[in-house]
Amino acid sequence: KKLEGHWHVDKDDTDNPNLVKFVKEMRAAYIRFQKPRRKLTRDILTEERIKQLEAEGFQWNYDGVKWYKKYIALVKFQRKFGSCNVPRSFNLELYNFVNIQRRDYRLRLEHEHKGITDKRIKLLSEIGFIFVVQSCKGRPTKEVNEMYYQKKTRQEDSTS
Repeated sequence: KKLEGHWHVDKDDTDNPNLVKFVKEMRAAYIRFQKPRRKLTRDILTEERIKQLEAEGFQWNYDGVKWYKKYIALVKFQRKFGSCNVPRSFNLELYNFVNIQRRDYRLRLEHEHKGITDKRIKLLSEIGFIFVVQSCKGRPTKEVNEMYYQKKTRQEDSTS
């Protein structure tokens, strides 16, 4: 993390095989920790260590790593072009990533337990990502983009 600023290590990363081995061991230990058949006295992962790694942004699965790598590509695109609206002709993979985030956001608005996570919404919002580019069910785009945050605020107020 000190070198790259994140823990997003892909299993195919050949630049640092020792780091790949460490991450692979942590992920395997995490699976053992989640479904203990029998406690191993020498297991390297404890609940405290899991919390420490998560606080540092450790990714327990490769899906998180893939998402973060595409997010970094989107950040670079945004810095270069001032927008997160990736044209299909620029990079089809990044274009698809952007559209998947918008789809997952709509799922989140319609079904609270599905779609994109709060953490990902926050990361994308910080770079000026526009979640809804067209009106949704006749609502203005800005209204739909703010719907999620208003809903979240009401939920937080009701639990206080």
